[in-house]
Amino acid sequence: MAGGFDEDVALRLKEAHFIRFEFSDLHGISRSKVVSTRLLLSRSSTYDTSLAIYAGVLGMSLTSTPVMIPEVVGSGLRNTALKPQWNTLVLLPKSEDERYKTARVLCELDWEDGEALDAHPRTLCRRLLKELEDCHGYRLQGALEYEFSLGKLSDTCSGKFIPLWDERPTFSTFAFSRVQDMLYDLERDLAALGIMVNTMNLEYGRGQIEVTTTPVWGIDIADHAFTFRLLVKEFFARRGLHATFMCKPNEDPDGAANGGHFNHSLWGAAGNAFVSDGGGLSRDAEKWVSGILEHSKGLQALAAPTMSCYTRVRAWSWAPTHATFGEENRTAAIRAKVGGEKGTYLEWRAPSATASPYLVLAGALAAGMAGLQQGGTPVPVQGSAYESTAAPEAKSLPKTLHESLEALEADAILRGALGDRFVRWFLQVKRHELQDLDEDKFVFLL
Repeated sequence: MAGGFDEDVALRLKEAHFIRFEFSDLHGISRSKVVSTRLLLSRSSTYDTSLAIYAGVLGMSLTSTPVMIPEVVGSGLRNTALKPQWNTLVLLPKSEDERYKTARVLCELDWEDGEALDAHPRTLCRRLLKELEDCHGYRLQGALEYEFSLGKLSDTCSGKFIPLWDERPTFSTFAFSRVQDMLYDLERDLAALGIMVNTMNLEYGRGQIEVTTTPVWGIDIADHAFTFRLLVKEFFARRGLHATFMCKPNEDPDGAANGGHFNHSLWGAAGNAFVSDGGGLSRDAEKWVSGILEHSKGLQALAAPTMSCYTRVRAWSWAPTHATFGEENRTAAIRAKVGGEKGTYLEWRAPSATASPYLVLAGALAAGMAGLQQGGTPVPVQGSAYESTAAPEAKSLPKTLHESLEALEADAILRGALGDRFVRWFLQVKRHELQDLDEDKFVFLL
């Protein structure tokens, strides 16, 4: 809906005192403007509810320093417009001691003459999802599987992260019981937003928790993941704790880093397109896998977008080090799970929890569709993909952010699919980040 909102939206807005116009920047960090619903409801339903905002807002660094993108600078540092997507309107959970209710609507950005900014991550995702349906006849179902670290920030200037527990009580029932009431409250708040929790458990890292959610369709995959990450941070902040999706927020060389695996499958008129007539992986599933593996070096810039992410690109880290594929193989970059119509899907294990869910989705779509067009048959790795003899032809994944950015810039197919403006802006912002090596600052926003 362009401009104003209809009666149904107006009725829902009456339940809130304020509305947060929220959008994702290039990092997947939430940025927003807040408006009183009293103001909105006092105006005509045809009133244009777009809000002016600095056009370079996508180019904020992780420390919220503006990056001087030439197209923005050349236009005089002008404003653009936040365009609310009213079908995403929700009433945010309210704690007992809060006096006001807040609604939230996700937004995209205009660029020129009322046209959407093609470099905005959500706009980019919607374009690629439409291409998947129009050109290949498929819809995408999936969910991101998140780990995060829970603790406190020290009172020192550096704000060092201190995990809530120092041991690694992986799947421990007793250790879980110490935080279960908070996690049960978190599940309730997520459900109120339409995000259904599948499982919760403690993971193999200090203060590390894993929460998985049930799969959804299309743009809801990224919307739910984006909402999940912010709600988790807000939820624990209200309880005096700090939840972070930073890959390695504390010194724990033997513990697992925070991952954000992307579980997904393609669906057409005949059902799950990843299932063959014989019950194994279909030919289109193999093509999709081959596309992601073929473009894995450039995709690493989207899947592992901070310097901290590269602490997990090493052997026996529960994260992939090479572009490999295997059935039920946790050492591979793509783990295939085969279990009939509802239980067959792919788990892309390269993304870290730090990665923007919109860019993880966009990257998988861009590379996967390239695979559908180009064909290819991935060779399943046997045994540990960390062993050089297991997959001698497999490409090694970049070990640094600098290397990943160079790979993305050099991948003409990915650049074409993602769009030149997005890639140029993303590369400039991330290279600016490489000049700011103070990782401690990054804990607050990620």
